[in-house]
Amino acid sequence: MPKINELLKNRDKEFLDHDQVFEGYPWIFEENKNCIISPDSDGFMCGLLMSHFFNWNIKGFYDGKVMLYSQDVTPKDCIFLDIEIFSKKVRSVGQHCIIPSQDKYRELNLDGFDSCLSPGMLRGYDGRQNFQLKFPFGTIHFLISLLSKKREININREGITSLLFVDGMFNVLFKYPENSLNWFNYLSFSDKKNPLNQFFYEHNFGLSEIMKLMDEYFKKRDSFGGEGRSDRGDHLIISDKNSKICNTYERDELYFIEEDWVKRMSGFIKMNADNIGWSFDPQKWTWGNFKAEIFEKRILGGDNSFTLNNGGKTLALKNLASYYEQGIVSNAQTSGGAIEYSVYKNNHYIFN
Repeated sequence: MPKINELLKNRDKEFLDHDQVFEGYPWIFEENKNCIISPDSDGFMCGLLMSHFFNWNIKGFYDGKVMLYSQDVTPKDCIFLDIEIFSKKVRSVGQHCIIPSQDKYRELNLDGFDSCLSPGMLRGYDGRQNFQLKFPFGTIHFLISLLSKKREININREGITSLLFVDGMFNVLFKYPENSLNWFNYLSFSDKKNPLNQFFYEHNFGLSEIMKLMDEYFKKRDSFGGEGRSDRGDHLIISDKNSKICNTYERDELYFIEEDWVKRMSGFIKMNADNIGWSFDPQKWTWGNFKAEIFEKRILGGDNSFTLNNGGKTLALKNLASYYEQGIVSNAQTSGGAIEYSVYKNNHYIFN
């Protein structure tokens, strides 16, 4: 495998072309849209950003196995945040590595991600050749850098904890400094007009101060957690390991998030809103009257039972045609040799 600095050679002259993005994806800065978000800290922060600055409404959640969406919307008309949907008819934004091979994708004449806004796709990256260069931060960091060209996005100094927490940015910066700095450059973090500039180029945060601030953040986060080991307070769990809907109750064939979960997740979202200086308007967040769709989660490649039970299939070029034929809903390459993805379960109609 090539060294990271070899892969990054001549990449320092690449910059996000805001005008090109706004021309190709004009819906990203439009007002009064409905969205469905990933039910974790990145999704919550994206929901806060879009509801505060563009008056968007959060109408549901999707975690790759279960989609809960308000009965008054149609999923294909919503914009998915922090989730990449493999359907040309559906608008989505995410930061995961989603195309194993650009060459194979073009050879198969696929267009599923034509309506997906992805920093990795903007740079032509795929998992086969560029996995080490994949976007290392959260969707929120991408959206702030992008949309600050359309709105004046103010962020409190205290907001550094929320920004460093999302997708483990505080770990990524020091674990993958070469790639992180390259993406700093691509998103123009050094530009004083970028709202993130103050945290990474101006403020004199000492490491010990950041550690103390993060320690305080974790304690606040934990106060919204539950009894389960996976319930840390920053993630709304809507499906169990068997892909069954959980932490909801049903009434008149509609689903509602359990009240305790609504209270705790709302508390976590408001805590971040207060940190960063954005408003949390409960009227813009939907927690009930949901319809539901269930999908099947699979893995191609890596050391897993799905691979072993299907002829030892790996994430190789020869297997990608059959991979796409399964009916992909969404996916994310989690390592150089494995991709997690969701497929339809007799519900292809959901995006038609």
